Amino acid sequence: MEKKLGKGSFNSITGLLLFFLAMSDCEVTGARRIAISQGGALVQGTAADDSMSGRSRSRVPGVEITFRRNGSKAQTIRYFMVNVADAYLAKSSPDFIPYLKSQGRFATMIKSASYLMHKEGIQAPVHFEQIRSLILMQSDFVVQDDSGVPLRLFARDTWKLQFYGRYEAPTPEFGKHLQKDLKVEMQRNSTGKLPFSYGYAYKQGESNLMTAERAR
Repeated sequence: MEKKLGKGSFNSITGLLLFFLAMSDCEVTGARRIAISQGGALVQGTAADDSMSGRSRSRVPGVEITFRRNGSKAQTIRYFMVNVADAYLAKSSPDFIPYLKSQGRFATMIKSASYLMHKEGIQAPVHFEQIRSLILMQSDFVVQDDSGVPLRLFARDTWKLQFYGRYEAPTPEFGKHLQKDLKVEMQRNSTGKLPFSYGYAYKQGESNLMTAERAR
């Protein structure tokens, strides 16, 4: 994504966000560069924050867009350019997790996450334990396909789980991440086929969703 969207004024995530807001009949009321600075503080961004020299930064660059729909209450989108693998967070973006922790409780949505949060142990080439732990600790509601946080990590005394769609196995390139427990849950408890596509299993009627609501 970085190679495809990293150059040009509109060939970027910012351009895509503005496009989809416009297509959703939203009025964009402001846009600015932002950054996460030392200690997780949100500050005004600069062009220098985008530099990828040496693959390390002193700050996490981002963009903030404010918008409203049909004159309703103003809303804010913040997008940050950051690699959330544990090693990259430690080397390049140590203030990102502290910033997220400072934002309070979340509703988390995960889609097409390459099963990166499934990897565990010394044999896994990349670890995503920090972001996975944050999701499980700080989210009150999670929506995801099977590529997100593994079902086995959602404790049944902590989460109310619901299942939607169809799940037999991941697409072939991710076949090793088959979740047998998720397959059983989908067969027993799914509400039926989804009327839309989501994630890697994009063919009509093949997608799956799981929602997890924290028990009160």
